[in-house]
Amino acid sequence: MGRPMSRLTTPLLVALSAGLVLYAVFFAQLGFFIIDEVIYLFAADTFLNTGRLIVENGLHLGQSGDLFWSDLLTLGPGGITSQYPPGTTWVWAPILGVMGERGVIVFNAIALAGALFATRTLARQMFQDEWVALVASLLFLFGTFSLEYAFVYWPHSISIWTVTASFYLFLRALEDRPDVFRLAFFSGLVLGFGLLFRLDNVLALPAFALLSVLYAARLDRIILGGTLGLAPAMIALAIANQIKFGSFNPLSYGGKNGLTNIAGYLPFAAILAVALVGLLIVRRYRLGSVRFWLVSTFGVVSAGLILLPDLQRFAQKLLGGIHSLILDAREITSPYSGVVDMPDGTKSFWGLSKKAVGQSLPWLGLMLLFARPSAWQHRSRALISAAVLVLVFAFPFLVRGWHGGMSSNMRYFLPVMPVVAILAAVALRDLLNRSPSLARSLLWAIPLGFVLSFAWATFLPTGLAGAHQMLALYVFLATALVCLVAAFVSRIPVAHATLLAAGAAIGVSVFNTMTDTAVSQFRRENRTVLTDVTQGFDGRILIYDKLLRSALLDPDQIVAVPQTFSDGPDSDLVAAAIDAGYRVLMPDVWAEEFTQTHPGYEWFDVEGPVDVAEVIRAPEGVRE
Repeated sequence: MGRPMSRLTTPLLVALSAGLVLYAVFFAQLGFFIIDEVIYLFAADTFLNTGRLIVENGLHLGQSGDLFWSDLLTLGPGGITSQYPPGTTWVWAPILGVMGERGVIVFNAIALAGALFATRTLARQMFQDEWVALVASLLFLFGTFSLEYAFVYWPHSISIWTVTASFYLFLRALEDRPDVFRLAFFSGLVLGFGLLFRLDNVLALPAFALLSVLYAARLDRIILGGTLGLAPAMIALAIANQIKFGSFNPLSYGGKNGLTNIAGYLPFAAILAVALVGLLIVRRYRLGSVRFWLVSTFGVVSAGLILLPDLQRFAQKLLGGIHSLILDAREITSPYSGVVDMPDGTKSFWGLSKKAVGQSLPWLGLMLLFARPSAWQHRSRALISAAVLVLVFAFPFLVRGWHGGMSSNMRYFLPVMPVVAILAAVALRDLLNRSPSLARSLLWAIPLGFVLSFAWATFLPTGLAGAHQMLALYVFLATALVCLVAAFVSRIPVAHATLLAAGAAIGVSVFNTMTDTAVSQFRRENRTVLTDVTQGFDGRILIYDKLLRSALLDPDQIVAVPQTFSDGPDSDLVAAAIDAGYRVLMPDVWAEEFTQTHPGYEWFDVEGPVDVAEVIRAPEGVRE
């Protein structure tokens, strides 16, 4: 069955990959979804035009917080700079020079196509089953929220691709074979390439370390090869961060506080270090089972008694993170004004119906089938490897409760979507193996789940948000419940019910994928952000509100974002800009409020490519 299935899978994945790229080339919208994407392009444009990692955004007018876009740009020793890793700056720059913004979208679509093939290859490596590889690939593409990130400026698809490919190479390096060093080297090299785009790739390293200690046939070669492979990226990151932030820390975001500050994760690193030392002792001295359990139990109990208060707080945070990030995003608490509890029981995140992982992927309930002890027979190593990668990646975000800001889903979990899809395909395979008649239940239920979501979104008062946050949660919980029963009850009717629930869950997740992608494209359709202001306004310009494309390219144009929208534009920056000969543009409502609170100014509508007002100093006789 392997070869015929392989002959089917390859052309199918090629066709799907071609579809991704063609959509990116001809149809994908080029607008911005979120300010983060603007920063990526701003840095790449600057590097293309100047060869520098320091961006120009009016710092000569003064160190106003409005020039740092609500603290999303960083002030380094050389000036304003992007907080993000330099990979997008270096790679996006030549792409922008050749193809413009669409080239970046195409690159990300190619990266997701690479992740699609990497998913298939990883599944074959782990379970030697072409059916599992095909289903996992399709589930990854259509049944997770990965598809949305093929047509964005965010580099998440590169992270998915590189983590998956690196994990595949790493698993091969664990085996007792002559090319262990080479495989480990390329695994580190691929993971490091991804690190240049997103620092969350670093979370794969603890997982690799744990699995190396557990399973590596040649631990020394894996460590040496992986370290050498990772070294070029770490050196490049260190040099770039020294230029940008004045720090050789390769994992720095410029000293920012909060959830992107690597220092906040040091306690987790300490826990991991202790675990690695313990595993190394077991590996080195081969402690007998009774002695090992006595020693480890004594150590765990002693540490628990010493750290009991901290462990209680830790457990509360972990359970809270699981509740809000895995089960129900409506439980997220946030200080941001854009996160609002709606009267209908849904929750709006800047106008988006954000979902927890279980709400995005209701078929995640299939994981409870692995509660069946026999499910681990002959493949415990593959399942443990997958579980370690997923849990290590998820752990910091669950403990800290970070939901990823403005997005429709838990985007920080994207790098493990291929592995989760593979596990789901294995669970489905186990169910279908119980009887040849079961496949029909699954195939009928998938469109049923899609139609159910569509009907909820169309006809019920909660609309799309209810389908995303309510229906999906109910389907996830139902799937988890029947899968838990099926793990211990092998009767055919139970398997039918389980596959009906799982199929409906897959249908709901496909609906979520399609609507998330459509919403993302719709929000990007407003092309005013791509307007060239130089075509309508002469001279030097300071513009508020609109993150215009030409202002990222033209050093005579400065983009400002109020630190808090309730305060409006910074009067000191406005004054400095007018004194320096800049025209100050902003939306009418802001201009009216600004001139009311600052009587020395007046405003008037201006004709041009965007609907804005110009603020000027009032004539001497008009000033109060």
